[in-house]
Amino acid sequence: MVVAEVVRKIFKDVAQLYKDNPDIVEKLSLLKGEEYEVKTINDAIQAFEADLSTSWGKTVIKWTM
Repeated sequence: MVVAEVVRKIFKDVAQLYKDNPDIVEKLSLLKGEEYEVKTINDAIQAFEADLSTSWGKTVIKWTM
């Protein structure tokens, strides 16, 4: 299968998942923990230390270095 076909199938499957479960975006958002913007090495250290001390949720890090 060509990469474009695989991507198209995944996109269609996700679109169908959202159509079949309209509340899924809200439920998936519950998995997200904290968000950090990293501009310096110290920002990265703080984000990773906070992530290590958090037992719930996925940490989102926006890298703008």
